[in-house]
This record gives sequence, C-alpha cells and structure tokens, in this order.
Amino acid sequence: MDNFLIEDEDIKIKKFEKSYFKYFKNFSPYDDILLTDYNLCFLTESEIKNWEKRIKSKKNNYFAIFFKDILIGYISISRISFLNSNFELSLCLDEKFCSKGYGFKSLRLFLEYYFENFDKYSIWLNVNAFNQRAIHLYEKIGFEKISEFLGDFEVQKMQKLKRYEEAKEYFEEKNDIIYSKIFTMKLDRLKFLERWDRSGNKF
Repeated sequence: MDNFLIEDEDIKIKKFEKSYFKYFKNFSPYDDILLTDYNLCFLTESEIKNWEKRIKSKKNNYFAIFFKDILIGYISISRISFLNSNFELSLCLDEKFCSKGYGFKSLRLFLEYYFENFDKYSIWLNVNAFNQRAIHLYEKIGFEKISEFLGDFEVQKMQKLKRYEEAKEYFEEKNDIIYSKIFTMKLDRLKFLERWDRSGNKF
C-alpha cells in the first residue's frame, strides 16, 4: 500500500478506492440488531452501486482506514449543501476491531489532517442516542452535543424484540413507525487543537 494521506505506527488512512469494496466481505457483523446498518459485509450489489455513486459525488470525501495492511473501516465527510461549508462526519469500523482503541486513534489522526488541510473551523456529526459507545468516543475526542431530533430508524417491526425493549428509552413510536433519538454533535477546530498535541497526548 502507498499514497497514504496519514500514517502512524499502525494506523494508515488514504482516499477510498473502488477496489476496496471487496474487502467489506471480510468484515465481521455486529450482533446487535440496532447496529444492522453498520454490517458492510452484507452489502448487496445494488447497495455497492449506491456506494460508488456517493464516493463519486463532489459533496463527499471517503477515506479508508488500514490497520497495518488490513482495511478495518472508513471515515467520510459530506457537505450536505454547498451553501453550508461545514462537513458532516461519519465513522464505521469492522466489528472485530472495535473497542481496541483503533476508532479513537483513527479519528484523532483524521481530524488533525482535516483541520490542517480543509481550512474549516468545525465539523459535526449525527449519532443515535442508543449508541453510547460511539458517543463516548466522540466526547473523548472533544465533540459536544448541540441538539437532538427524531429520525426514521433503519430497522422497523422490532417492537417484540428484547433488544428493543432494553433500549426503548432511546426511541419513539408514531403511527407504528419507530423513530430513533439522534444527537447532533459538533467539534470546533480550536477546541480540538487545544485538547490534543501532535503525539495524541492530552494537553
């Protein structure tokens, strides 16, 4: 592998290429039904074609995350409107590489690159309120919750499932449709640079 934008001892990040789709089949699935949308190993041909369209769009920038030479996930930044100069961030990791520090390290390295090369003063993201592991990661980096809204959840008809009952406080139902509570979180450039030095140590 070469042409990396970001390189560390074990984490490397580069622009996402079409040829990387074949590695998604090696990803491990999430057992939690609430995280079904992150199961890239089950992408269909039509879903991959939609991915290809998103990657080609001028509004989107996709980056592949490698642990040594293994693709373990991606980071994307998307500009929802050309009138809005701030980007929305998204992060997804292969399940077997979660809770090992790779998500934190990848995101910190990427944000350092983002604030140095994209000439932006902030970045934001949306995260489901039930996804406490992700929220903890984002708060550790320096993101702060700024608003909350309801969004159609990717999985419907799960009212009888035990997992749904366990997380019911994070959902609302209207007209038999399940809506997820979603937090919008924001990170300012100065706050990020004040929190972390170039070695990844907290000031």
